[in-house]
Amino acid sequence: MIRQATIASVPDSVRCPRCGYDQRGLPAGHRCPECGERCYPGAVLAEINQWVDRTLLNLWSICALQSVGGLCLVLGVVALAAGQPTGVIITIAAGFYVVAATAWFGATVLVAARRRMLPTFMNVTAARRKALRRWLAFDALLCALPPATIWLAGRG
Repeated sequence: MIRQATIASVPDSVRCPRCGYDQRGLPAGHRCPECGERCYPGAVLAEINQWVDRTLLNLWSICALQSVGGLCLVLGVVALAAGQPTGVIITIAAGFYVVAATAWFGATVLVAARRRMLPTFMNVTAARRKALRRWLAFDALLCALPPATIWLAGRG
């Protein structure tokens, strides 16, 4: 049962890290017929999938940072509405959280977009690709909420 799960998580083919040539059937350490790069399929698969896992951890952390910023924003607005001077401090802290998370998200998206253009991205398992797309979309929504809220509050 464990063997089936491991086999299902590995893509059908491994691409050359330099040119993207399908390395299926070639022995490990063999030179790529297209570009001459030595390809170790296990190392290529492990490296790109570990990178996706680190990116997913970054995206989860950005979500947590955005959530803290959103909570601080709500608490700051409530405190300001109640006439408490601490509301200003809480709202400023919320701004720092939101700006930091948005900058971190932007950097993560730029790196991910650049990395997706490499031939080795084809070696990422389907489950990881799906999780990466889902977290990128969710964090983009979280990054858009504070400015949208401020814009809507300014219109009213």
